[in-house]
Amino acid sequence: MINTQLILLEGLSGSGKSFTSQLLTMQLQRNEHLAEWVYEEQVPHPVYNRQQLDQMIAIALCRHRLDNGQATIWDRLKLFSYKAPCCYQKALDHWQKLVAQTRLNGNVLVMDGGFFQTPLLTLLAMESSDEKMLAYSLEVAKIIAPLNPIVIHLYQDDVAQAINDNFSRRGDEFRHYIQDRIRLTPFANSRSALKIDQVTLEFFQHYMQIINHISRQLPLAIKEINNSDGDWQRCNAMIAGFLEIPVLQESCQPLNPLSDLAGRYQLAGKSDDVFNIIIENEGLTLTSPSRLRLFHKQDNLFCVEGTLNECCFVKDQDNKVTQLNYKMPGIQTVELIKL
Repeated sequence: MINTQLILLEGLSGSGKSFTSQLLTMQLQRNEHLAEWVYEEQVPHPVYNRQQLDQMIAIALCRHRLDNGQATIWDRLKLFSYKAPCCYQKALDHWQKLVAQTRLNGNVLVMDGGFFQTPLLTLLAMESSDEKMLAYSLEVAKIIAPLNPIVIHLYQDDVAQAINDNFSRRGDEFRHYIQDRIRLTPFANSRSALKIDQVTLEFFQHYMQIINHISRQLPLAIKEINNSDGDWQRCNAMIAGFLEIPVLQESCQPLNPLSDLAGRYQLAGKSDDVFNIIIENEGLTLTSPSRLRLFHKQDNLFCVEGTLNECCFVKDQDNKVTQLNYKMPGIQTVELIKL
């Protein structure tokens, strides 16, 4: 493997960066590397406090409305009552601590969304200047340099198509979640005459333009991979070649046949809470409550695509699968009974 202790996966929401980071971490671990996945949504995150970032956007929106004569009494009260947290200075301090700790323990960190997505989308939402975003990215690049970091950027030719495909795949609930978050930002407030679909598209198109602008000026090794065609075998082979490691492969050899694991699982006492798991492409897919692939970790334990969650299939003394334990970090394991 090439000499690095920090692999940064970046791309649009739905580009596959979290899933690829998860698979890459498992591949490194199988090849006896001390690899750790830093998931973009994990709490606590070693660099960013999402609650404080959201608060910073909310205060920026109040100030934006005030500057444009749109402020309500609630906007004024919020500006009077709250002080915007210094999230980015804190983030730089956290980066320094993370670098020192990683150099000490010898781990390889695989981080998705932590270099471009989380900080730049927040700054873009606040309508920060491109120069400010570049300055912050360069400062982070300087701090993480001792880890010999590399960036793997998964991109698509057509941003509009990529966004629509992601919304279609994840459903209306996810679409509304993203659009509601964008709606409550200075970026959207400046475009109040536009429909939210158009604002959302402009938001992500501008984000991609910023990434392209910053990438050309970063003193980092960057691997650009176009995965518009959805050919993950080719994509994984390119990543493996770049990192000089064996090709990333999904293996699925649980203790029980897949046909024993597939089925409907119900949360005890709640008839409407049902997990449906099917066999798809020689593996398992969770189709409800949301559609996510499961990939094999060990025995009857599976990781849930793009999350830190795990599914453990439990069998009885007759080797029959009767239960599914759904594990979420920091939350009590949920037990579901097979129907």
